[in-house]
Amino acid sequence: MLLLLGALALAEPLRVGVFVGNDAGAAGQDRLLFASADAEKMRDLFVTRGGVAPGDALLVTNQT
Repeated sequence: MLLLLGALALAEPLRVGVFVGNDAGAAGQDRLLFASADAEKMRDLFVTRGGVAPGDALLVTNQT
């Protein structure tokens, strides 16, 4: 049992990212120019530099 707990303590952390951008903005406001592009760039940054595996980085853009 103690060996199992020690192995769990040494396990790598799971890093998951959810990146959301919606260019539509709020009702009655101008369209946002970079929201979805910024979300994609942040996802790419966390995948390349932040230790988030590509399969653990969810990108959601322009959804209602």
